[in-house]
Amino acid sequence: MRNDLVHQMSRCLRHAPHAARRAKAAAFAAERQQLGAREFCDTLAEVYRYVLESRQRDLVPLADELAFVRRYRRLLELRFGDAMPLVGADALQAAAPRWLIAPLGLQGLIENAVKHNEASAAEPLPARLALGEHDAFVSVGNSVRPRLSALPSAGAGLANLDERCRLLTGRELTLSRPGRDFEVRVPLVTAA
Repeated sequence: MRNDLVHQMSRCLRHAPHAARRAKAAAFAAERQQLGAREFCDTLAEVYRYVLESRQRDLVPLADELAFVRRYRRLLELRFGDAMPLVGADALQAAAPRWLIAPLGLQGLIENAVKHNEASAAEPLPARLALGEHDAFVSVGNSVRPRLSALPSAGAGLANLDERCRLLTGRELTLSRPGRDFEVRVPLVTAA
């Protein structure tokens, strides 16, 4: 494909310099798009692999879950640009080895934020992660900016995560809506 574009570009150079510049820009854009598609597929494969592996485990190390959330966030970035920044994940990394968490919980909460709220590169919707070490939880929060096109939600995702947390940790999710924010606290278990 690249050789065909270069050949077309060289033909244009002989006849119209402006067309050549446009062809060259199109060739580089196509190449960038192809690299983005390849990265998306590779990252999606990593995400899917983690989903399959985590189904075999009741609890996972918080460090593994944070790495997974970063990969999931990368998928969002490749798809939507900078519409969904992840804030606070790096700060959790130092304490992560001490904790276990229900698998796929943090990702599900970020997915809910994307599903139910407006976000764009011009008006990003940061997902904020924080650790409550004393109370043993990770909080996931975001501003509430309801989508105009959102379908009604049955709340099954939160109910499912709450039930898993109750069974695995003996503690429930804590939901709060301070001001124009939505925050969920996911209980942690001390790693052995």
